[in-house]
Amino acid sequence: MRQPPLEPRVLQNIFMLLLFAQLAFLGIVLMFLREPNHFIFNFTNLAHWAMPIGVVALDWVSWNTFKQKVGDMTEEQDIIERVNVLQGAYIILWVMVQAGTFLLLTFSIVEENDYFILLAVAQILFYITLRPRLFNFSEQL
Repeated sequence: MRQPPLEPRVLQNIFMLLLFAQLAFLGIVLMFLREPNHFIFNFTNLAHWAMPIGVVALDWVSWNTFKQKVGDMTEEQDIIERVNVLQGAYIILWVMVQAGTFLLLTFSIVEENDYFILLAVAQILFYITLRPRLFNFSEQL
């Protein structure tokens, strides 16, 4: 038995829930878990290079996974099956981008460096651009 696709409002609610989780963790880091830190990018510190490169690589992998899942859909597939694949691809994309944001925020606590908070804010802005749009949704099917 095939699972019926999620309603567009439910998909939007999942997106908003994940966004609010990122913003809540950012708020917790900014308000409670940090002391007066400095914004430092140390060229000799491997973590200052590896974390942004790793998060960008995670974003790249998530985007390519999304494109692969959407690209594997065929015209012969039932519309409900294609909607399920597209919704699943969106959710995987969002969760992987959110994982990168949480990784950056956790690392900002460990390193006590606002550099990683700035990268996390950029990651959240990237996440916002991934919101499903109704017009794009029908084109992707």
